[in-house]
Amino acid sequence: MIISKTRFFLLLMGLVITPFLAYKFIWILKSEKTIGTMCFVSKSYSGQIVHVFSVINFIRGKDTIWFHSNDNILFRRGEIVPVRYQRHDPNDARVDIFVSIWGDTLGYGGVLLLIVMIMFLHPEVVPRGSILLLITKKPFIRLS
Repeated sequence: MIISKTRFFLLLMGLVITPFLAYKFIWILKSEKTIGTMCFVSKSYSGQIVHVFSVINFIRGKDTIWFHSNDNILFRRGEIVPVRYQRHDPNDARVDIFVSIWGDTLGYGGVLLLIVMIMFLHPEVVPRGSILLLITKKPFIRLS
């Protein structure tokens, strides 16, 4: 199959980012909303790195579920916080704000997307105006 450089990299970007977006959309679709209460600020140490986070709880049925927010997302003690959690696993909970829900997806997917963009823009990886030939035998991609 003959394909242009631009179309190839657009397809590659789609293949790279789709698993991250699909996972997050499925997580959101299977989650439930509730409200939680910020109880206290806690710290953990990973070598010399200090992680500061809010500890939040919410009620599910007769159980009280406790979880940590992301690093450096701090709330006031007693503050009501929107929460999303998985129905089948309430311990898989997150604060329902953009950074907490989408931050990891944008971070991991964004790094891979950046690598693909650098490959696309660098003139020595795939020269401008190149046509790529996709084949089923090694090397799988040929430039022409």
